[in-house]
Amino acid sequence: MTTKVAKLEDIANIDYGTRVVKSRDQGTIYPVYGGGGETFKMDKYNRENCVVVSRFAMSPLCTRYVSEKIFLNDSGLTVSTKDENALLQEYLDWCILSRNDEIYSLGRGAAQRNLEIPSFKAMNISYPQDIEKQKEVVRKLRLADEIRQKKKLANDKLDEFLKSTFIYMFGNPEINEKHWKSGTVRDIIKEAKYGTSSKAGSEGAYPILRMGNLTYSGVITLDDLKYIDLKADELDKYIVKKGDILFNRTNSKELVGKTAVFRNEEPMAFAGYLVRVRTNEKANPEFLSAFMNSDYMKRILQLKCKNIVGMANINAQEMQNFTIYIPPIELQNKFAQIVEKVEAQKQKNELVIEQMNNLLNSISQRAFNIEL
Repeated sequence: MTTKVAKLEDIANIDYGTRVVKSRDQGTIYPVYGGGGETFKMDKYNRENCVVVSRFAMSPLCTRYVSEKIFLNDSGLTVSTKDENALLQEYLDWCILSRNDEIYSLGRGAAQRNLEIPSFKAMNISYPQDIEKQKEVVRKLRLADEIRQKKKLANDKLDEFLKSTFIYMFGNPEINEKHWKSGTVRDIIKEAKYGTSSKAGSEGAYPILRMGNLTYSGVITLDDLKYIDLKADELDKYIVKKGDILFNRTNSKELVGKTAVFRNEEPMAFAGYLVRVRTNEKANPEFLSAFMNSDYMKRILQLKCKNIVGMANINAQEMQNFTIYIPPIELQNKFAQIVEKVEAQKQKNELVIEQMNNLLNSISQRAFNIEL
């Protein structure tokens, strides 16, 4: 098989995103992407169906494929082939995605990791000169990815099922049409504690959860973990256990208030930008977390948060003052049982996704070394 090796800048255009001027249009529909993934939305787009590469504020996942129309801001970039007859765009997309770790290693900076553009442009790209061979590689990658995407879609549907089940069982939080007893979050919890402000690193006795480990939809991820040592008298204060709730008190305005139940058996520490919440006998943690992640509460959180030096904040006292309906604990527990079954199915899907990720990595490694 005849192959060609060329610098990225010789075979592709590097196209930067555009600085954002926030739209005031109420009909905004296009997500804004950049270095850190999706943020708010705008009423126009400048990219669609493309691989986005982080340029500023890089995270370990610095390349991602976005299958929709988006507005790419100036903290991201895209790469387009100069000659589709010589190098397929989809082949180049898969190549960039497969080189995520290498691209992340090209980042520089201590406080904020930024992509070193000259090194990125100088990356060597190897590809078959036979377009049919490129198409063959793309077909194999696409097939493995379809299986992965179906499992991801299944998990998205399960999340939607839980949201609709919450509304079916408890009613709309905004209008409380089932006329449950009302109170405040303070009435149904026994404590709300801030995490540790000690510096975390690559080594330590306990993995530590930070604000980036909570997703907007209410899931705790264990990506990019750091570690910390705790003294014996700090364990009760800074360890999160199964059944605890974590609340993100400081973040951007769009992300402040992220809430998730900790479902792992292994105890972990939690950082100062998070609040550990433990419920009392009036509430199941799954119910409280689902309430905090409802569309209604997302709107309230954005309205109530205070901007402090570019960051939004809702402290533990303010969080406890939010109004909440309080259904019977027996009904809350039934909802928690449903959540447990759904989460178990999601875990099975995640295993398949992981297997497909491994298969894709294997195919990509061989493909871009021209072994397929």
